[in-house]
Formats: sequence, structure tokens, C-alpha cells
Amino acid sequence: MKRPRTWRARLKGTTDDRAAVRLLARASVHLGRDSSALLFFERIGNRSMMADDLYLLGVALSRTGHDKGCAEEWTQGLRADPDHPQILHGMIKVNLKMDRFFEAAAEARRLAKQPIWQARANELLGRIQNARNDPVGAVEFWQRALEHESELRGPTGEGLSPLSPRVIRKDLARALLRARRPAEARGQLQKILAGGPDAEASWLLSRAFLQEGAVAKALGAFKEAVSFADENPVLADPAPFVGSASCAGCYSEQFQTQQSSRHARTFHRVSELRDFVPPRPALPDPVDARITHTLRKAGDRLEQETQTPERLYQAVVDYAFGSGDRGKTLVGHDPSGRMFELRISVYHEKTSQPT
Repeated sequence: MKRPRTWRARLKGTTDDRAAVRLLARASVHLGRDSSALLFFERIGNRSMMADDLYLLGVALSRTGHDKGCAEEWTQGLRADPDHPQILHGMIKVNLKMDRFFEAAAEARRLAKQPIWQARANELLGRIQNARNDPVGAVEFWQRALEHESELRGPTGEGLSPLSPRVIRKDLARALLRARRPAEARGQLQKILAGGPDAEASWLLSRAFLQEGAVAKALGAFKEAVSFADENPVLADPAPFVGSASCAGCYSEQFQTQQSSRHARTFHRVSELRDFVPPRPALPDPVDARITHTLRKAGDRLEQETQTPERLYQAVVDYAFGSGDRGKTLVGHDPSGRMFELRISVYHEKTSQPT
């Protein structure tokens, strides 16, 4: 490719050399001259941009603090080329940052179909499942990513940097600890420490030993972590959830006080909704009477169906938020796994209605 200076010389003699403007815009992004790149892309015009242009324009917008504009350009880029790998990679991160897990997962699965991008796609799918509070799913994807360590360092380019197997192993170890698999977590951490000291890995190793009941080894690993825990006070401990009842033995008085308060009844898993009686018959939607909502029990599951004139929507209830003194809001997932707040809420009068 000719140097940017050559293309600038060509532009002096014409006002409509789109090829020169395009190459100069792209070169400006690669050189980190984002303000200049934005001006050149503006000259090209949105209708004349290729998917590669829209990707680089999004990179420039993101680096100049225009995240919304970046997402808009990449969305347009995917309309032009639905499988553009760099745009898919960028959009996955955007959607993950905004907690749009369904969209991020769909894009990551598309990215994974491209062989040289599989390792990166699996690393991102691991992040998505971890954010969805599914450590077992995260483990599966991160293990797949590490099976192809050499691919984690590429492809690289504008907006892309090599992925560190060391960092992925730490994420994997955290997920394994949350999934109550300390021996596997210990194996990943010992691979890291075989390459040299790592305070965070030593701290995680101490948590693995604790889960295995090896207190002396846990203390030894904790000493190797130096002051990692003190320097990262808000870092979540990757311990599995053991339930509030496990606190009763050591903190009996506090446990009884908490359990008798409304605070103990503000979050319910579906297994804790055994006494819930679904309303009969179907409830009409207060906004559009043609739409009806039905809650029913199916074994251990609580299911909701919403019938509209066009189609039937189905969901499975996962949680309920609210003490029940004033109301409970149901949260669940649809057949694709997408989580959302359901249309039906339960009020203290023991009635249910769309809200």
C-alpha cells in the first residue's frame, strides 16, 4: 500500500478520489490518528462505506469516547457483512458490557464458526456464561479456548490484542471454585505458578486448598500471595454459595434476627415458591385485552405463557424478587435462554396481574 503522504498528494489534485480518501482514512486509524480518520470517513459518506470501513470507523469512534456511535456503525457493518469477524468480536464486547447476553452469545456462536477465531469466540462465550452466573458453562468454554493456546495470540490487528492464557487460566480457576471443583482449579493454578510467582494465582490456590480442607496448605499459599487480598478488597471471593443456614452455627443470634426480617424474604428461587398458587383463569393484559397471560405449574417448574393475536410466547420462572408483603416480581427465561422480567407480578392480596 502506498504511504499516506502519497495519497494526500493525490487528494490535492482532486476533490472526488474516493479510493484515496478511503485508504487515507484506514491508514489514519492504524496510525492512531482518529480525529483525522473521522474527517476522512465523513468525506466518503456512510452509503459508500464497506464493512471494513465501518469496522475501523467504529474503532476510531470508540477510542474517542463515542461508544454509542461505535455500536451504530458496527450494527450497520453487520448488515453489510453478517459474518465480519472483527465487527462480531467488537459487538460481542459491546453487548457484554451492556449486559445484553443473548445478543452477545448469538454473535459469539457465529464468530466461533470461523476456524481462526474459535479460541477467541470460546473465551468470550466463557465470559458471557460467567456473567450469566453459570460457572459450569463458563468452565466448558474456557477449557475449549485453552485447548488452542496458540490461536489465542491471533488474529491481531486494530482493536485486537493477543489473549493471555495465564489470565484465562485464572478466570477458569475462579469458575471451577464457584462450581465446587477445587482439585481442577488447583491444577490450573499450579500450571501458572510453574512459570513463576503470581500473587493472584497463589491467593486463588489458597481458596482451592480451603475448599479441599487442607488448611495448612491454604495458609502457605496465602503467604505466597503477599498482600494481594489487602490490595484488592472489593474482589469477590470465588467461593460457592452455601446458603444462609450455614451461618447459623457461628452466628446464631444474627441468623435468627435476619431470618425473621423481610430482608430474608426478598429473593426466592423457584424451588422456594412451592406454596405459590397460579391464578385461574388466564389474565387479560391491562393494555391490550386481546393478550392473555397464564401461569401454571409443571412438576417442579413454574411456567408462563403469553398469547397474542400473532403468536404464543413461553417462559420458565427462575426467581421471584420481593418480600410478598407488597409484591413479588417474577424473573425467568425464554426457550432461547434469554433472561427478562416477566409480565406478571404477585401482590400481597395473593392475586396476580400483569404490570
